[in-house]
Amino acid sequence: MSTNMVYMEDFATVGEEEAGGRFYIPTTAMSPVQMSKEFLPSRGRYIRASYRLSLSIETNSANKNTELDIGPRTAVLRLWGDTLEEYNQIDLYSGADSETICGYVSLEPFMLSWTGDDDMERVPDECDITLAIEYDPGKTLHRMSGHETIREAVKEADPDIGYRTALSETEITADYRGQIEGEGWNHRFPMDIEYAYPIDDRLLVLLQEDTEGVSNPDIACDSARNIVCFDSNGDVLWRAQPSTADDGDHTYYRYLWRYDDRLMTRTAAQSYVELDPETGSIIQTTPMYPD
Repeated sequence: MSTNMVYMEDFATVGEEEAGGRFYIPTTAMSPVQMSKEFLPSRGRYIRASYRLSLSIETNSANKNTELDIGPRTAVLRLWGDTLEEYNQIDLYSGADSETICGYVSLEPFMLSWTGDDDMERVPDECDITLAIEYDPGKTLHRMSGHETIREAVKEADPDIGYRTALSETEITADYRGQIEGEGWNHRFPMDIEYAYPIDDRLLVLLQEDTEGVSNPDIACDSARNIVCFDSNGDVLWRAQPSTADDGDHTYYRYLWRYDDRLMTRTAAQSYVELDPETGSIIQTTPMYPD
């Protein structure tokens, strides 16, 4: 990753609509993000829609070059950012001369509280920001399992929604009930899929604890190694090294995000774990609530 760029990738769900027509969008690590809904993919402009977000900050550029490319499932927004440390956020503007804020992102992730480091010195006072937002209909519908009234509202908001999502950047489709499919191959899991995450030419799958998956699974996975990495041919490259809780027992992974070239997770035992993206081995573990 270029030293002139700060990069993050994370998952998010629209939480609520706030004043001025902006959506409050909680995430795993970038939380909170707030964005005017006209800047979101057109199919996903409703509460409870799920997204994958990537945020790039050009650390040595403040040219106010803005550009918007918004479609049904993806939106790529090149915005201008004004860093306000006193408010712990970066305000986002869609035009060089605009005085209207279209959204903001929190500064909290760049403090790297989950690693013990601090990257705030890399975030300039003014910067060019690219925010890519990908709507994930399959994950959205899967999250509504067991909530019939909410699921019907989601189907009304997006009549084309289904359990399968064609993942951009890959030839892979994810069915969040427990299956992935590529060109000439497919895999079935003994657990539901919580996150399907394309990264470079690979796919990371985080499986959801205490779920049933699909019948006749062909990929074995125990709960302590519930992140599996596949190549573009569907071959397993690695399974995440198990993480242990304070009592020494193995725990399972619940969240997944990326910061620059670092692959970050959070466990059910409330620890942050950095994994090696090439091998799945643990690089470091940081307690969420140190003694």
